[in-house]
Amino acid sequence: MRKVLIVEDDRQLNDTLKGLVLKVRDTEVIQAHDRTSAETALRLSGTFALMVVDVKLGDDPREKLSGFTLLKMLNGMPTVAIVVSGMPDDMLSEFSISLQAFDFIGKPINPMDFVHKVELALSMHEQLLRDVPPDVAPSAFPVGLTADPKRKLGLCWKTQPVMLTMTQLRLVHCLIDPPNAVVGYSALGRQLNTVTSSPKTIATHMTGVRGKFVDVDSSFNAIDSEPGKGYVWRVTP
Repeated sequence: MRKVLIVEDDRQLNDTLKGLVLKVRDTEVIQAHDRTSAETALRLSGTFALMVVDVKLGDDPREKLSGFTLLKMLNGMPTVAIVVSGMPDDMLSEFSISLQAFDFIGKPINPMDFVHKVELALSMHEQLLRDVPPDVAPSAFPVGLTADPKRKLGLCWKTQPVMLTMTQLRLVHCLIDPPNAVVGYSALGRQLNTVTSSPKTIATHMTGVRGKFVDVDSSFNAIDSEPGKGYVWRVTP
């Protein structure tokens, strides 16, 4: 059964969205009506296949963009997100996609279009599960890198969680299998799931990966580039 989290402060609309999601086979729905209850669900209910989340959750000005806060919590999880909003701001759609959202739907919501996008999003979730890196035994991780006990598929560096996207997670697993070996551009490019995987594109992604590790350890220097060849995860003796 594929679990779907609906985060919408309008209770009537939340119930409507629940009914539409349940039209899709093999789904169950958990409802949240504010950011706090949604955060609790994300922490305690395991990995969701899909999260449908409104941008604005409540009348408090501090909650104007709280849906994006929830979206950021999905980093490292194979959870697909659909963002919905009635706010008249074209930039919201672009910002949603930049935060790894699968799609953005403006209100009022077209029921048939919504169900179709839910089906596509759940198919994407299944694709993510097929594409995630295989489980790695803790002993196989390089020194300093461990599995995050609180987030499925997540990683920690020196016990601190590293908030990697699914693409970044695949890149890291590619680099550490095995460490101290140069991973070529073609192998790294296959982790991106994009048409363009030039060395410049890969460099941009690797800069993002490094940045996530530096966020938790300013002295992080395990990822190194090999000009003209690729990248390597260096383990010092």
